[in-house]
Amino acid sequence: MASSTSAAGNDTAAGSTSTSAVLPRATCASITIGDVTARGACGCNYNIHTCLERLSNLSEWSNSQTTESFNGCMGACDSEPNCFSFTWQTSNGVCRMFGGMLNGGAGVVSDADFISGEVVKGSCTGSCSG
Repeated sequence: MASSTSAAGNDTAAGSTSTSAVLPRATCASITIGDVTARGACGCNYNIHTCLERLSNLSEWSNSQTTESFNGCMGACDSEPNCFSFTWQTSNGVCRMFGGMLNGGAGVVSDADFISGEVVKGSCTGSCSG
C-alpha cells in the first residue's frame, strides 16, 4: 500500500517546492579598527567604523563619488586635503567625503550598509595637514 505525505507549501506529486519565507533583515556587528593607513597623498591613518553612516552637515565641505571598494573611498579621502571623514555605502559604492570629523557619534546612524572612517589627528605624513 503506497502512501504520500504532503507538507504545507510543498507539492510532492509535481516534484516542485513552493515556499514563501521572510528573509531576516541584515545585521551587522559594529567594530572599530584603529590606525589604518590609507596610502594616499596625505599619508594619514584612519579609525574605521563598520555599520556606521556619517550624515551630511551642510555647514562643512563635502564631496561624493563612486568607488569600487572601501579602500578606494578611503584612498580618495586621503588624497583630498579637505577630507577628514568619509562613509562608503557597500550596496552601491557611493563614497561621501566630509570636511569634519565624526564628532564622537553626533551626526552618525547605525546602518549595516555603511562603513565609515575618520582621520587620526596628527597622523598625516604626506602633503596634507590633517
